[in-house]
Amino acid sequence: MEGLIRPKDDSPVAGGTSFLGFQEASIIEIKDRQSEFSSWADVYIDVQLATNNSKYSTTLRVKGSYKRDSQGNVMADSKLVKDIYALFDAIGYSGGINAKGEFCDASGNATNVENELSTFASGKQADDSTHNFNLYVYVYKEMNKKTRKVYTVVLNYVQPNDDSGREKLESRIEFLQKNNYLNEVSQEELNSMNNGVANNVTVDNVLDSVVL
Repeated sequence: MEGLIRPKDDSPVAGGTSFLGFQEASIIEIKDRQSEFSSWADVYIDVQLATNNSKYSTTLRVKGSYKRDSQGNVMADSKLVKDIYALFDAIGYSGGINAKGEFCDASGNATNVENELSTFASGKQADDSTHNFNLYVYVYKEMNKKTRKVYTVVLNYVQPNDDSGREKLESRIEFLQKNNYLNEVSQEELNSMNNGVANNVTVDNVLDSVVL
């Protein structure tokens, strides 16, 4: 049995009707797709979300490879580990990962992460009026510089939909935007693309996400 590891909380100090921006969200379905991407990903979890301002679902993806120390143990303060625990903490799941990178329950026993998280998914349609929007997320457009396509992205920093969670997420977005860490296409740029002003740019409304 391996003990759980987790990163320190290093969140920055806190200080419309569009489907983009800050959104209240509810989990529809969670899928562990790591086996499909095992050549490069230690973790690949799809979290299908319903949001309060859209009748369509969007997908948060927690994915990537672990950063390990010289002994091969997963480094608790690495980006992927922080993304995993942001999701787990937001939904109230008390399990985690151990130093080997295995998903474990709260007692440290290895477990199937998809089965464990399935209880947090509603299974409802995205436009169902009875969703409990218990999560707070940031949705934005990002351009792939190689393909010049624009995709919808959910930031990998999901928070509970309460005063503390909203404050944390809004502070994080302010920090990322201020320091140009967020590859976000502005509304003005989107308008130009939709009006055919931009050349060789495709706005893809297929809801997608990337790791930041």
